[in-house]
Amino acid sequence: MSKPSPFEPVHLQLGAKMKSYHGWRLPAHYESVDAEQQALEEHCAAFDLCGFGRVSVKGPDAGKVLQAMGATDIPPQASQRWNWTKTGKQTCRVAAMRNEYILFSLPGHEVLDKVHKAAAHEKLDVQITDLSEKTAFLGLYGPKAFDSMSKLLPFEIDELTPGAAIPMSFFMMNFILLRGSWLGMDGLELICPVSAAGLVGASIAKYRQKYSITPAGMDCLLAAMEKAPVPDGLG
Repeated sequence: MSKPSPFEPVHLQLGAKMKSYHGWRLPAHYESVDAEQQALEEHCAAFDLCGFGRVSVKGPDAGKVLQAMGATDIPPQASQRWNWTKTGKQTCRVAAMRNEYILFSLPGHEVLDKVHKAAAHEKLDVQITDLSEKTAFLGLYGPKAFDSMSKLLPFEIDELTPGAAIPMSFFMMNFILLRGSWLGMDGLELICPVSAAGLVGASIAKYRQKYSITPAGMDCLLAAMEKAPVPDGLG
């Protein structure tokens, strides 16, 4: 049985057509895939990224685990940056924040087992946490995505330059903001506790017209990913 996205109530409220993707029930599309594609190209499209994997690796040997997995282009520890990387044949992204690395993987491309096997094989001192069901993951992509989200969020994000990955706290809840996207274009991604997903989703739904944010589904996102440029060295 597919796992429901923490944003599902908002998706249904906005009329999304739901479908199963790699074990997650996510919006396939809303009223018009063409309108979603146009928003992505011209302004801002909001995507539910909960089906993407995210694994936290903490501890003194966190970097060594990634190296043991063969990960490339690992950002310096605590740099608050993210890079494209590769583990074997899988294209991933890796973010370095404070004492933690987070690996992001494509839907259906699990890296959790690889992390555990690398840590066990090398007998490394790390704490590994699968964040995929503990957090909600939202992406706003498009040329105006950063501007739209900066107006919507209740805190300043001017320090988020492209490639930034910054942890933040608001109302005693921890968030992670990343500047970038899976599409090789500008965007802003937000990771929040599952308990905050309703608040985040409701804000998008309430202000989507005011800030020109178009809810978009996986059909639009996957089609765009097929056309997205693959970073150098990851092809």
